[in-house]
This record gives sequence, structure tokens and C-alpha cells, in this order.
Amino acid sequence: MLFLQYVALTVHALIERDIRKAMAAHHVKQLPLYPEKRRCQAPTADRILEIFDGLQRHQLTTDAGHPVQEFNPELSGIQLQILELLQIPASLFTLR
Repeated sequence: MLFLQYVALTVHALIERDIRKAMAAHHVKQLPLYPEKRRCQAPTADRILEIFDGLQRHQLTTDAGHPVQEFNPELSGIQLQILELLQIPASLFTLR
């Protein structure tokens, strides 16, 4: 369990480091991550992950389990900006 906690903390720190380095490289001083779109100049991994908290994908299937229609999430502007800063393609949220 201690190793898993170490891995989780390392990933947490890497997210923070990557977003802050990307903000500096793209000359982004602040991101509107707080409630009421207040700006944050040193985002934490908790704030970054919270932005993506409500994303859901739904799939409508037949009784036999065959997919009929898929409802992909719609990404907001701040979500797209964060994905761009972290160099994560937004298409990952619409692929099956």
C-alpha cells in the first residue's frame, strides 16, 4: 500500500509540474480554476482533476448489448486549454 501511495503522490506532483511548466512556456500567467472563474497562478493537481470531474460518456445499447448511439462529453474552454497545455489530445475523450 505504501508503494501505491508513493506512485499516486508522484503522479500528483508530475501533473502540477507539467501544467506549471506549460503555463510558463505558453506565457499563461493564470487559469480560471477556482469557483466563479477566479484565476489561479499556481494550479494544483486537485484543481486540475476537479475540472474534469463531471465528464461522462453514455452509450445506448440494445437488449443484446449492441451499441446504438454514443453520447460523448462536451469539453469546456478551460478543459480544452488544460488538455492543450498538458499536450493531451482532446480526441481521447471522444474515441471509443
